[in-house]
Amino acid sequence: MKLMIKYLILVALLLISCFDPKSKETAISNEKTVYETGQQITETIFKEVVFIGKSDYESEIKTLSIQYQPIHLTIKYLDERAYIQVQNQSKKDAKWHLVNINFFYDNSYESAEKDIHLLINRNYKDRGYVLFPSFTEQFATYAAYKFEKASIIYLGEYGTESFDKGLFCFDEKTEKLYIEVNDKLQELELLTKIDSGDSEQIIKNDIQTLLKDEKSYTEKYKEVNSSKISSHWYGSYEGAFLRIKEESADPRAWASMSINISKDSTVFKLFSYIEEEDYSLIPIEKSKNIIDLVQQDLVENNANGQLNLGTIIYKDKEYFLQSPHLDSLIGETNKKLYKLKKE
Repeated sequence: MKLMIKYLILVALLLISCFDPKSKETAISNEKTVYETGQQITETIFKEVVFIGKSDYESEIKTLSIQYQPIHLTIKYLDERAYIQVQNQSKKDAKWHLVNINFFYDNSYESAEKDIHLLINRNYKDRGYVLFPSFTEQFATYAAYKFEKASIIYLGEYGTESFDKGLFCFDEKTEKLYIEVNDKLQELELLTKIDSGDSEQIIKNDIQTLLKDEKSYTEKYKEVNSSKISSHWYGSYEGAFLRIKEESADPRAWASMSINISKDSTVFKLFSYIEEEDYSLIPIEKSKNIIDLVQQDLVENNANGQLNLGTIIYKDKEYFLQSPHLDSLIGETNKKLYKLKKE
């Protein structure tokens, strides 16, 4: 009997030694396909974000400015042709690049704007992806572009016959585009990598028109806003806000900011565990209690894409900053007032 028990124990030990826990782990991971989200979202995935958009569709040259710090994309329309200019972390590509937008179904600039999608990975501040509507009778199609630093590259046309509404994401490793609905990913097919485009002469003429308009607007803007602000605005404004809402008990979850306004310059600085920012600003006094702060680089280099970085408001003997930029950083959907202390 004892011999039989020893034999059974020996067989059990042999079976256990033949079992490789790594092989089970691999099998489990292989069962998870790329079509399941959650833990599958890695550093190669760029996900759709809500950007700050500022448009001017009344002027002869229509303009849309897309901002998601530190990224600034300026789109200008000449007839139904669209051009894009990229600025990223103070690096600006002065060139205008033709992009594919099909207005056959999106018959207005406003409707086209609603179908432009910006894809970002928070681990990378120097690159991302943008999708433009390029629908056809057969497919819901998007023209995909990669922007890196201050350049932009056409990737191709992605499409599907139909899909549910959701958020787009792009796998940089496989170059596959998906739409995420209820934690499931539906892949869009890569239809073509060929950029048909317009004739070189049309593009050349368009770019000359854009450069001329840009120069004219910049000179006009500087002339209008060359007046000095009232001296009572001079000083240093300090403030802090919760950068990571889920970690309020952690000091690293808080961000500090400062705005220094003097006779010669205005500088905005932001420091947090996630990012550091330093911008030169142009102050525009609206009244004795309100002053706008516009990023100087955008005014000088990309006038129609100017971004109002924030507005200082003096109310009830206290100073507050209203900033779409800060709202976008923390995912605030309402206009938040950030308290400032003036030194």
